[in-house]
Amino acid sequence: MSYHTPNPEPLSQLTIQQKVVKQHGFVLSEDLPEIIEHNRLTPILVRCGGKRFTAPAQDVEAMIELVTRDGKDYVRDASIPADYFEQWKNL
Repeated sequence: MSYHTPNPEPLSQLTIQQKVVKQHGFVLSEDLPEIIEHNRLTPILVRCGGKRFTAPAQDVEAMIELVTRDGKDYVRDASIPADYFEQWKNL
């Protein structure tokens, strides 16, 4: 099954805020450098197999490394927390 989105906008042409909004608040690893450049203290919610935590964007990669280094846990996804998302959309 295929569908057509009228006038799709390439994600590469969007600001980081617009891109994350189009991704419904989810953050990809490739988005982190641009988020850090925009505001290094942007909170990121990281959901793991056995826990979840919020960290400033500048610390997310190091925190993920701590969670995954022994192979006992994994990262499911990362997103802008709901309580910050409305503010994020309007920056």
